[in-house]
Amino acid sequence: MGWDAIVVGAGLNGLAAAVHLSSKGWKVLVLERAATPGGAVKTALRQLTRRIYPLDAADAAVPITVDVPDHARGRLGQAEGDLPLITSVPVWALGLLSRVDGRSITIAPSAARSAHHLEAPMFKPLLVALGALAAALSLAQTAPPAAPTVRLRRTIEKVDTTTLTVKERSGEVITLVRPADMAVTEVVPISLADIKPGSFVGTAAMPQPDGTQLALEVLVFPESARGSGEGHYPWDLQPQSTMTNATVADLAAAPATVPGGQRLTLRYKGGEKIVIVPTNVPVVTFKPGKEDEKALLLPGAHVLVTAQQKDAKPTAVRVLVGRDGFAPPM
Repeated sequence: MGWDAIVVGAGLNGLAAAVHLSSKGWKVLVLERAATPGGAVKTALRQLTRRIYPLDAADAAVPITVDVPDHARGRLGQAEGDLPLITSVPVWALGLLSRVDGRSITIAPSAARSAHHLEAPMFKPLLVALGALAAALSLAQTAPPAAPTVRLRRTIEKVDTTTLTVKERSGEVITLVRPADMAVTEVVPISLADIKPGSFVGTAAMPQPDGTQLALEVLVFPESARGSGEGHYPWDLQPQSTMTNATVADLAAAPATVPGGQRLTLRYKGGEKIVIVPTNVPVVTFKPGKEDEKALLLPGAHVLVTAQQKDAKPTAVRVLVGRDGFAPPM
């Protein structure tokens, strides 16, 4: 067929693989059934925000590895190569054609023409694997994942029984569906002294050159919420900020460069972080707010809204709200 490698699908993984092979001098063919490359990356919640890029149910890459053809091995390291994109060949029509030596497989346009080759004993494990993959993808297609969530921070512009309008910190005004079961939680300020050994906390922080984290805020979870979101991961409060939800394993005075602060050793499943908490960092906890939402959800109230696309509409799933002008710091 004249190709060193054929990549099925012009998604991010397929394009990255094709570019890499092409840069090594391979002659690479990319097959894509859609009119444009990009694969499973789609813009979602466009009317809510342009920051969300979810993946389809079948976004996990399941590679099929084949041996490198003998004629192509000597070309590794060469700088030339083309990356043609063909959109007219439907992926569902592609078959698998075994090479005569049985050492590798290549793509062919006829599934029927290839079927008898795949009956060879050497390809039985491949057929089993492909069958399992098809079954898994079929299940994934029937139960698509939930839409991603986005956090909106700033103030309420308007609220009524069915909608919640928020002015986001970017200045954008966004109207959300307000469902009857929307969770409402009041964020209440407490003191640095309320952080105790054994407390389960969440802290947004900035990574420091010495490997520690400098806290931007600390949430002391109620005991009923122990374990929520446990771990260490990126957070969108500030560029490069992180979130650590973990148990306070040790509590000590902060270094002299942070007078009056605390040094927290936070331990979570699979790791731990050292977090330095200055005295001016807000420390808060949660209170149930659903029964008091009429008094809390007012124009001008500071909120952190978790929103999600539901029934093709941006919907408020949960609202963290401060009372009397207090702003949720996370």
